[in-house]
Amino acid sequence: MSIILNLEVSEVEAVVAGLRKIPMELVEDTVNKIKIQAIPQIQAQQAAQSIPADAEQAPIDEAPTDAAPAA
Repeated sequence: MSIILNLEVSEVEAVVAGLRKIPMELVEDTVNKIKIQAIPQIQAQQAAQSIPADAEQAPIDEAPTDAAPAA
């Protein structure tokens, strides 16, 4: 069984900081699971924020507006 949590980055950092006060041999697997899941999510969000809104491409099935009419 697993649980899905939705936490702010600062909340996850606080949880990991608390876990690191416990002997590492008891929490190492949990800390690593958090890192493995959190890092790609943060990277994806940062990448999404860096794409300017006007850089979005038109859908592929739309013809260019300057195309000549078919004969």
